[in-house]
Amino acid sequence: MRSVASIIGNILQCALDFKSCLIGGTWEAGHKGRLLSKLSLINIPQVLATKGTFDKNLKELYLCYLKSPRHVKLGLSHFWDYLNYNEYYSEIIGKEWGGCIFSV
Repeated sequence: MRSVASIIGNILQCALDFKSCLIGGTWEAGHKGRLLSKLSLINIPQVLATKGTFDKNLKELYLCYLKSPRHVKLGLSHFWDYLNYNEYYSEIIGKEWGGCIFSV
């Protein structure tokens, strides 16, 4: 298993990679045009690849979270609570892995 810092770094890189999927300031404020023409400026294969990388890294981070101590003030548990503030990621990952086996 990779280090938590490496996983978080990869998740942040996904945010940068996602931004690069939007060609030529597609969603800048004041950019006029039809939605369909804006959608044609999105690199869909790159979006899907970035989402796959993001999901993989998020699952690895979740595994690290499950193995980490829960009562550490500035640990991974605290970080995961901020990232997963509405339990969205825990629920999605838990469903993919077979229900509430991994729910915390």
